[in-house]
Amino acid sequence: MGRRIWLWAVLFALVPVLHAQAEVVLPPAGVLISAIPEGLSGMSFPLVPEELVTGTLVSASGAQAVFPAALGAIGPRLQSEGAYYLEILGGAAAGERYDLDTAATMAAGNTTVVVAFGAATHSTGDRLDPAVAGTLAAVRRHMTLAQLSSLFSPALTGSDDPAQADGLYLYESGSFVRYSLRADGATWVRGSDPTDERHVVIPPDESVMLDLKSGPRQLVCLGQVRTTVFRKNLRPGDQSWASGFPVDLTPAQAGGFADLATPVERRWVGSGVAAQADAFTWFAPESYSFVMCFLRGDGASWRRPGRPEDQSGARLLRSDTAVLLRRAQADPAYRISPPFSP
Repeated sequence: MGRRIWLWAVLFALVPVLHAQAEVVLPPAGVLISAIPEGLSGMSFPLVPEELVTGTLVSASGAQAVFPAALGAIGPRLQSEGAYYLEILGGAAAGERYDLDTAATMAAGNTTVVVAFGAATHSTGDRLDPAVAGTLAAVRRHMTLAQLSSLFSPALTGSDDPAQADGLYLYESGSFVRYSLRADGATWVRGSDPTDERHVVIPPDESVMLDLKSGPRQLVCLGQVRTTVFRKNLRPGDQSWASGFPVDLTPAQAGGFADLATPVERRWVGSGVAAQADAFTWFAPESYSFVMCFLRGDGASWRRPGRPEDQSGARLLRSDTAVLLRRAQADPAYRISPPFSP
């Protein structure tokens, strides 16, 4: 498989523009052009596909945040079956993402957005801190299975026989689960369950395994590049992982070291025994297999099993493959800093 290509558009990269008598700095725009082979390959979606609203929050309380009235009503910009999230772009809460309650936000009819919390959401926090008032935030659209087909050229090929249909695997509850496109080219199903799952979200902090049965495709993603910290809630055990940025990272850049400034119950855990250490595992297309690298007992160096070289400074965590992270401990405050200078 050929290496995928990220192109960062220069025209919109951090260009200051005037809007409503205020200077606004646009984030960099990017495009991913990728040759996807037939069979299995990995992928993440770090570019922000659509930003509907950006502004400084006027207030935040409970499950509601309010944007300036000058931005106009937000509800009419949403689709009833769409999936959206609020991302905090400044202050101490920068990087936090909260799933929108789409129906409640549409019903509000003004610049109020209503967010949702809990295990059924992809929200990184369980409450809106009133202190986010006065900080920059954005309403963004989630990537869903329904949007996936439009990224491929030619379009994905569906089938009512899952074994013949193009699809992908999402990592759910400790295993990969296959979703496949039906023959109508619009309906997605999970395994053999006939329920339409087209609105299932692919969150920006997770990677997937693509499974093309009908032949190779070209994938093109357009969007904006994050320039603020990226949040993910880490839990014990294996979990899908993505950095939120369109560049390859080293384990050190991903925060993979035992930082003494971090409370001990949230630190990375190293060991001389791979099975007892925190570890990254990624799909390597060149060998068509998963490869592991684990944190050593010194809490700083990373090793491949059976190899002595320190890999902590190697860009192992590619933005164009599926990555799993195994953690011994939870970290509900995990953040990744932008791996570039704006």
